[in-house]
Amino acid sequence: MLVERYNALPPKVRRGVLPNGLDVTLTSAFDLIRRQRNDLGHPQAIPPAIDRQYASVFFQVFVMIVKDLEGFTSFR
Repeated sequence: MLVERYNALPPKVRRGVLPNGLDVTLTSAFDLIRRQRNDLGHPQAIPPAIDRQYASVFFQVFVMIVKDLEGFTSFR
């Protein structure tokens, strides 16, 4: 899992080389995906509705998550 790989890195690398708050980004992204999968993955007579404001927040957060993950994946 990515969080385990991140935690295995030396603190100097986590704080100085990688994006700030990457640990929060990783755990938050996984929690967000898990919650959406649980809400949408079970059969329902009426699918849950997502309003515009909720969708807008997802898109805004998505951009930040992708930037942090790109910083993590480009690290070698």
